[in-house]
Amino acid sequence: MSEIEYGIIITQDEDGFYAEVPDLDGCSTSGDTFEEVLKNIREAISSYIGSMRKHGETVSRRRSCPERSEGSRRISKANTSYTEI
Repeated sequence: MSEIEYGIIITQDEDGFYAEVPDLDGCSTSGDTFEEVLKNIREAISSYIGSMRKHGETVSRRRSCPERSEGSRRISKANTSYTEI
């Protein structure tokens, strides 16, 4: 068993919050509040990894550290860890 930590990029606009995981292609979600988008991205990561395992795909290791861009907040303390079985 090993633990995998993924960086999360969260941006905010007039419609709410948007989160993405650069190391998991297409893994993203949104929410009305910061707390909601953080909850949603953790669920999205879990579902993404579950689907990969179900289909016999290799779970990606963390490859990158999200870079801060205009309009985004880097969430270093909110990295999400998952235990790989």
